[in-house]
Amino acid sequence: MNTLPGLSRGPQGLDHWREQVQRVCGRFETLPCDDVSRFFGGISVGHLGGVELVDVTTNAQALRRSAADARAEDARYFYLIYQEAGSSVLMQHGKQATLQQGDCALIDSRYASEFRYLEGMRHLSFHLPCDALEARMSGRHPRLCDTIRADEALGGVLGGFIRQVAAGHALFDPLESQAFGDALLSMLAPVSHDVEQRGTSLRDY
Repeated sequence: MNTLPGLSRGPQGLDHWREQVQRVCGRFETLPCDDVSRFFGGISVGHLGGVELVDVTTNAQALRRSAADARAEDARYFYLIYQEAGSSVLMQHGKQATLQQGDCALIDSRYASEFRYLEGMRHLSFHLPCDALEARMSGRHPRLCDTIRADEALGGVLGGFIRQVAAGHALFDPLESQAFGDALLSMLAPVSHDVEQRGTSLRDY
């Protein structure tokens, strides 16, 4: 994948990257590429009403969030990860979601997780407030760490919406930004399952 100007690079860039990750995404440990002199990474942040949009580009090996780090924060977000370029393997609750270009998955910030990057990659991460998304699911819970494939009906529609929003969000006025954020939350309502029917809850994972 071609890298872009303005990315942090090398050992000093890695230190800056780690600070950015901690500030924007929370307590994540970065596992860099084997040759740190070749490292690159960049993060930019935008907003859609109450939804934060984080654009991530890196060739790090992985980002890892421990259960202790998740408990230490008051963050209550679902990360909607959209694979813009490259590929990733997301892990949570003993499950894996492999994302190729155009695929999506949901991760819960309240629990341990790991994002493994198979090559230089770019993904878009929407930080969705847990209560806002769960309210649209009529008491059901999001399907976590399941691949929403680009060639599926929902994945295709969702991916097209995400690309348009990512390209134009800086031009939206506050009302437009709020409307697009609400629309994204509503589009994710089908990405759920009824945990109560199986006699478990998210806390049992």
